[in-house]
Amino acid sequence: MTYEWKFNFAVVVSLLSLLVSTLSARLQARSRRRAERIQAHETVCEDVSFLLEYPLHRRRAAAAALEYESDDPDLQAAVRAYLDAHWMEQFWPGSRFVPEAARTEEERRLFIQHVRTEASTFRDRLLEHQIGVTIPERSPVYHLDDAEVRAALNRVLKHIGGHLSQFSQRIRRRWEDAKSKDPADIRHEYELGLRVCPNFHEHNPGDVDDPFYGLLVAVRQEYRKLTQPALEPLKWNLWRWRWKLRHPLVAVRAWRDRGT
Repeated sequence: MTYEWKFNFAVVVSLLSLLVSTLSARLQARSRRRAERIQAHETVCEDVSFLLEYPLHRRRAAAAALEYESDDPDLQAAVRAYLDAHWMEQFWPGSRFVPEAARTEEERRLFIQHVRTEASTFRDRLLEHQIGVTIPERSPVYHLDDAEVRAALNRVLKHIGGHLSQFSQRIRRRWEDAKSKDPADIRHEYELGLRVCPNFHEHNPGDVDDPFYGLLVAVRQEYRKLTQPALEPLKWNLWRWRWKLRHPLVAVRAWRDRGT
């Protein structure tokens, strides 16, 4: 073994060692950076979830407080009792919900049928009230009269402002817009659309640029992206390409529609 060969071998080993050390340091720095970003998002995740779910919880609470109202006191009492009754009692009501004024069998049958119809209509109205959160209502600017909402929104804005480097460019841009805009102005923009039509914003979802709601959605989506398993994007891409190979005509048509 010559001296030159020994020297070259030592140089190669040194270079490989340096390369491994550099890659290890970069991976550790990347992992540490990812952990810091996840921690920064987790700090506001509870407040973000509260603000996004608050409109639905508020509607459900309001729906739970609603009671059936009618000008007919007998019908009102019967429908309320019917709604609170067990399903077996609703299926075989007997004469429990029938007032004394209904004397004949035909009158009782028609009254029970009317009670069932009114109860079903009231249930549908309750369900629509519980889940029918409109686009303006989902924004925190519509619920700033609640002290918890104001406090949670202020905590989110303050934390993101103090840790801007830990958040994506999309979140930083939304935060800057939220800090430069008054929530009252955003609410006024929503109300202008509602004056045109009660469902104006459902038909024109991008008409109002709401940085407060957009900030909350961006934080939630970024947190999910950071915490998803490392192989999840790969699995999703494989499934997508597999579907495209099985349905080439549909995939080409969808690509063409997006291109136009």
